[in-house]
Amino acid sequence: MPLQLAIDHGARTVVATGSGILRVEDIREYFYGLTPATLSYGKLLNLSHCSLDLTAQELVALAQEFNALRLSQRLGPTAVVVRSEATYRQVSDFKAMTALARPLQIFDEHDAAYAWLTTNPWDPSSPFAEVPNGRTEQGQREDTRD
Repeated sequence: MPLQLAIDHGARTVVATGSGILRVEDIREYFYGLTPATLSYGKLLNLSHCSLDLTAQELVALAQEFNALRLSQRLGPTAVVVRSEATYRQVSDFKAMTALARPLQIFDEHDAAYAWLTTNPWDPSSPFAEVPNGRTEQGQREDTRD
């Protein structure tokens, strides 16, 4: 399976590590594989060692499916680690198309992503809380969306 899951109930985190080429079926399997017990956990999606094989139409369909699940109110924060600009753009597009009521941040480095995820990022007073567009902080990628 291109996405390997590791669940740490003590730390309330789910780490999904991608390898090879991820396709739309792999992302769907990840969405539908989250159990009610882990929905509120923080999620680290490490895409730094894989590539996404998603068309623009598949990305839109995934966002629509995600929104239809109405999970965003119950989901914990998500940190996504990427290395390629193409993957960064696709994750940014997904973020923009989904009605997220919880933070989702994109990072270059696993350690910075994990630190953000485990330092209560949904608390606006946290120094790791989501930063405004265009700022880079704590290993986050600069968000260039307008």
